[in-house]
Amino acid sequence: MKYGERKVSHFKMYKVKRQWLFTGMGILVMSGTLAFSAPSVHADTVTTGGTTTTAVTDSNTTAASSIPESSGQSGTTSEQQATQDTAEANSTSEPTESQTSQSVQTPANVSTNTENDGSAKTTEPTTGQSVDTTTTTSVNATQPTTTAQVKTRVAAVAVSQAVTPDADDATTAKQAYLDDENGDYATAVTDYQSQSAAIQSQISDYQTAKAAYDTALSQYQTQLAQAEQDTTTDKTALKTQLTASYDSLASQYQALTTQLAAINTAVTTANQTYDDAYETLVNLYNALPENIQNAGTEIQDYNDTAADQASALVTDATNTAYATALQSTASGVSTMASDAQSLADGATEKILVTPDTTSDGTVEATLFGKTYTDANGDGKITYEDDVIPTVVSDLNTDITNVQAGDTTSLQGSYAEVVVLFNYLKQVADTALPYETDDGSVGRVESGEANTGSNALNPNGSQTASAFSSTYASELLSAIDGTKAQLENTLQTIYDQTGNTFDETAFNDTFDTTLKQVAIQIYTDQTNALIAMAEQLKTTFDAADNANDALWDTTSLWVAPTELAGELQDAIDTATQNAATGLAALQAMPASDDFLAMAYSTGNTAAGLPTSDTISGIWNGLYSTIDWFGTTVSPLMKNVVATADPNSTTDVDGNVTYSSDFVAQHAVVFDAATALANTVTQLVVKSGEITDDLQGVLTDLLTITGDFDVTLPAQLAPLTSSSTAAEAPEAVGSADVSYYDDTTGKPVSTTENALLGAQGDTVTWTATVPANYVLNQANAAGTYTLAATDGTVTIHLAHAIATTTAVEEYITAFVAGAGVDQTKLPADVVQTVTWTLQHDLVTDTWIATPDKTVIEAVLAPIIHADATTSYVPDLTGTIAGTLAAFTSSTDPTASIAGSTKTITYHAAYLPESDPQEKTQVPDTSPSTTLPTGGDSGTTVTRPDQGDSGEPSASGTTQETGNVTSPTVTIANPVAAQTGADKTQSDQLETSKANAAGDTTVTATEAGAATNLSSATTTSPTEKQEGATQSQTKQTLPQTNEQSTTIWSLLGLSLLGLMTAVAGIFKRRHS
Repeated sequence: MKYGERKVSHFKMYKVKRQWLFTGMGILVMSGTLAFSAPSVHADTVTTGGTTTTAVTDSNTTAASSIPESSGQSGTTSEQQATQDTAEANSTSEPTESQTSQSVQTPANVSTNTENDGSAKTTEPTTGQSVDTTTTTSVNATQPTTTAQVKTRVAAVAVSQAVTPDADDATTAKQAYLDDENGDYATAVTDYQSQSAAIQSQISDYQTAKAAYDTALSQYQTQLAQAEQDTTTDKTALKTQLTASYDSLASQYQALTTQLAAINTAVTTANQTYDDAYETLVNLYNALPENIQNAGTEIQDYNDTAADQASALVTDATNTAYATALQSTASGVSTMASDAQSLADGATEKILVTPDTTSDGTVEATLFGKTYTDANGDGKITYEDDVIPTVVSDLNTDITNVQAGDTTSLQGSYAEVVVLFNYLKQVADTALPYETDDGSVGRVESGEANTGSNALNPNGSQTASAFSSTYASELLSAIDGTKAQLENTLQTIYDQTGNTFDETAFNDTFDTTLKQVAIQIYTDQTNALIAMAEQLKTTFDAADNANDALWDTTSLWVAPTELAGELQDAIDTATQNAATGLAALQAMPASDDFLAMAYSTGNTAAGLPTSDTISGIWNGLYSTIDWFGTTVSPLMKNVVATADPNSTTDVDGNVTYSSDFVAQHAVVFDAATALANTVTQLVVKSGEITDDLQGVLTDLLTITGDFDVTLPAQLAPLTSSSTAAEAPEAVGSADVSYYDDTTGKPVSTTENALLGAQGDTVTWTATVPANYVLNQANAAGTYTLAATDGTVTIHLAHAIATTTAVEEYITAFVAGAGVDQTKLPADVVQTVTWTLQHDLVTDTWIATPDKTVIEAVLAPIIHADATTSYVPDLTGTIAGTLAAFTSSTDPTASIAGSTKTITYHAAYLPESDPQEKTQVPDTSPSTTLPTGGDSGTTVTRPDQGDSGEPSASGTTQETGNVTSPTVTIANPVAAQTGADKTQSDQLETSKANAAGDTTVTATEAGAATNLSSATTTSPTEKQEGATQSQTKQTLPQTNEQSTTIWSLLGLSLLGLMTAVAGIFKRRHS
C-alpha cells in the first residue's frame, strides 16, 4: 500500500449489551430529578493536588460534571476545536481562571477527591453517592472553556438523548449499516472496481481493433470513391478486390459490433449491480439514528482536513527532529562544516552539480531535497561556490539558535547535513568531476583528498550517523503521537453528538492501521536499500568486465575486483533478512509499538530479530559498502593518481588527468563516484522513516472504519467511452452497354464500368464508339448502384459521312464537214447533283440524285441556205429516269457524267428551187420527242457505253468519172430490222460498282440512243463500214415535224436531178 493512496480500515465496535440501556435510562431519570430540584448557580474554585479546578453549575445543568472536555494536545486539531467552541459560546462568558488546566467545574458544596489517575470523585451532598467526574482531556490555556460552551454541549447531549431511540435498536441499526458497508457494499465496490479494470482492458482492445479497422475502412472508401470517378474502363478485377475487402471489413465490423455490445452489457450490469448495493447502503444509512448520522457528518468534516493536518505535522515533526538532532550533535556538525568550508576554500577545481530544468531559465540545482541557486552568477552550480557556503552558514546559525533554546528560527535542514557528508566523501574518495574549457567533463584528484578522509574518519561519518539516528527517532515519535491526537478528536466528536466512544475498539483499530502502515514502510524501505546496493554492484560489474588494468590491480589490501562478490553476499543477506522480517511482521499482532519494532527494536520472540528490522538491514549494507572505501580511496590516491603520464599536478597537489586517460578509465572513475553516492544515499535513508511521511500521517490521522459512520459518495458510473464502428458499404456495379439501334444488336459492353458503394449515385458520360453517334439524348446521366448489378444502355446510330458529286449529261452538237458550227444549236447540259451518304459502320454508300428525270434532247434539221441543209446523225437523245443506288465502294468515280455527241452533216439541195429557204427556221434543238417516237421510254441510269447508233451520212457512188452522190438521212426514230440493225431494241447499260449490284436500263421502241456517249461517223466511214438500209424519213425543217410522203418524194427527185446536172462539178462532203 503506497502512501499516496487512501485505504480503508475498519474499526470493530463492540456491541452494546442490553444492560447499558437500563443504566442509561437510570442516569437520565436521576439527571431529570436533579434538574427539577437543583439550587441556583454559583461557582467556586477548588484546588486539589496542586491543580486548580473551577466548577460551574446552574439550575438547569446539575449533570454537567458528566461531560468530558476536549483534549489540550498541542496539535492543530485541539486549537481548531477550541476556537470553534469559543465561537459557539455566548459572547458574555463567565469569568474563569486563566493559565490553568480547565476541567468541568464542581459545585462548592460538593467535595471532590483527586484519584491517583487524575480523576475526581464527586460526592452528592444529600445522598453521599459518588459521581465520577473524571476529566479525560484538558483545554489549551489560551482557549479556556466558558460557561456558555458547557451549556451548549449539555443542551446538545440532552437533545440527542431526547431523540435517541432504544439503545439496542440504535446499535442494531448501526451494526447493520456497518456490516453492509464492510460486507456486501464493500464486496460490490471491489467487484465494481475489478469489473471496471476488466472493462477498461476490453475498451482498450476494442479501440485498438477499431483503429486498425478504421484505417482499412478509410482505404476501402477511398478506393470506392476513386472507382466512382472512372466510368469508362472495365473494373472487374477491381470489383473482385473491393468485394474481398468488403467481406473482410464486414467481418471485422460484425466482430467490433459484438465486442462493443459486450462492453456495453458489462458496463450496464456493473453499474446496476453497484447501484443496487449502494441503494441498499443508503436505506440502511437513512435508518440510522440522527445522533449517529450527526457524528458521521462531523467525522467527514474532520477527515476533509486530515491531509492539511498531516502536512502541518510533517513540518513540525521534521523541524523538531532536525533541532533535536542538531542539538545532540552540535559539536560534530560544527566540525564537519568547518572541514567542508576549508576544503571548498582551497579547491582549485570545483565540483559540478547537475542543474535543474527551469521554465524561466534560472540556474538552480536540488541536492537531497534542498534547492540551491547560482550564488556567484557564473551560470552553473558548484559545491564550492554555491552549495557549501550556504550550508555552512545555515548550520552554524542554527547551532547557535538551538543552543540558545530557539527552535523557531531554523534555516537549515537534515538535507544540508547530508550535503556536508557527501562533499567530504567525494573529495576524499573520488576524482572530482569538473567542466573543462571545451565544455566536457574532466576529472581531478583533489590535493586535499587525505584531508577529506581525515575529516570523515572519525568525525564526519560518526556525526552523520548519529544525526540521522536521532532524526529518525524524533520522526517515529511524531508518528506515534498521532494516536493520541486522533483519539482526542474522535472522542470529542462522539461526546458532542451524544454517542458512546469505545476506547478499546479505537485502540484495536488504530493499532491495526498502524500495522498496515508499518508493513508498507518496511517493504518500501528495505526494497529501496537493496536497490541502492544492486545499483552499486552494477557499476562494479561494469568495471570488472572492462578488464581495466587499474581496476584489476592487486597492489591493494583488497583487490577492487573482489568488491562485487562481497557486495553480492551483503545483498543476498539483506534480501533474506527482509523476506524473513516481512513474514514475521505480517504474523505479529497489531500493537502501539508495531512501527518501532519494524524499524529498529524488533521482537525476537515473535521471529523478528533486530538484524531483520529496517535498521538492521541498513546496518548490514552500510557497513559493507562504507568499508569498500578502504579499497577505493587508496586506489584513487595511490594507483590512479600516478598512472597518467599526461596528467598535471599543481602547487596545491591537485592532479588533473588528461582527457584520453579519463576516457580510457571511465569505469574506474564511475565506480569511485558511485560508491561515494551510495554511501551518501544510505545516510539519507537512515534518517527517513518513509519516503512519504505526509501520506503515512494522513492515513493515521483519518477516522475510518466503524467510527466513520458516513455515507460514502456514490462511485461514478462506468461508461464504455467508445464510439461504434462505421459499417462498410457494399460494392455495387453496373455494366455500360452500347446498342446499335440500326442493326438492333449490341455494339459493346464495358463490364462493371460503374463501380462504387451501393446506394451511391454515379454520374456517367457516354464514350461513343468510333463511327457511331448517339441515337438518343443520353450523352450523360446518373445511375444509383444497387445490390443487384445493373446495366446502363446507350443507344447508337451509324455515323453517316455525307458528300456530293455533280454529274453532267451533255448533248453536244458537232459540225461535220461543210457544216457551219455557228449555225448549230448550243450544247445542252443537264446537271445532276448526287448526295453520297457513307455509312461508316457498314462502309457502304447510298447515292441519291437531286432529280429523277434526264429529259430527251431533239436534234433539228437545219437549212443553212437554199441549197444546203444540216442533217444530224441522230434525231436526239431519249429521256431517262434516275434512282438512288447503294454501293460497297465509293461511287464518286462512277458518277462522272456523260456527253452525247450529235454530228451534223451537210445535205445539198438543187439550186433551181427558188423556193428554198435560206434560213433554218429554228436552230434550237427540241426537247420534245418526235411524233413517231416512244414517249414512254425510261432511263434509270444512263451508261457510258456506245451501242453503235446509226448516224446520217452521205455516201458517194462513183461510176467512171462520175460520182453520184447519195443523200442518206438517218432517222433514229425509224424501226430497224434485220441483220443491219446497229442499235438494239434493248439497250442495257450496267453501272459498274464494287458490288456490281446496280443496273440502269434505257429502252426505246424502234431505236435506242446511248445517252452517255456518242460516236460521230462521217458518211464515207459509214458507207465503208456497212451496207445500210436506206429508209425514207421525213426531213424536219424549221420545226415542221409533220410532212407527207409526197413531199419527201419530191425532194428526193429534186436532189437527183441536181446531182445529174452537176455531174461534172462534184462536191464532196
